[in-house]
Amino acid sequence: MVSSFLLAFKGEDYLFPEIRMWWSLSSFGFFQTNIYGFYFQVIAGGNYDVDCFVTDPFDNVLYNERKKQYDSFSHTTAMEGVYKVCFSNEFSTFTHKVVYMDFRHGEEQPLLENMSRSTALTQVIFCIVC
Repeated sequence: MVSSFLLAFKGEDYLFPEIRMWWSLSSFGFFQTNIYGFYFQVIAGGNYDVDCFVTDPFDNVLYNERKKQYDSFSHTTAMEGVYKVCFSNEFSTFTHKVVYMDFRHGEEQPLLENMSRSTALTQVIFCIVC
């Protein structure tokens, strides 16, 4: 999920993703796991900084950063439920912020159905990115 949103001065904005589990196979057998993460960047407003925190379904803090212009966070969890991602601009007395955010949940799916295997094009793209 990619989005940009306006964060008002003295304001907060929340995202409540529900994380579901899936079964994975390792050398130890099957186990439940899940991966999620996000990247954010303040793209307009003031000093281009916000506070951000993430909590699990039991309100345990997994991530807590203050006055960040941009950052990323990823987490592997064995717990299903609703997580809370909060962006805060409480320290700003008069400046709104625009925040870009990219939230990812689970394994990244190929863009096209037939892209499940490596092709010459994906190899070229991989080499350019590296």
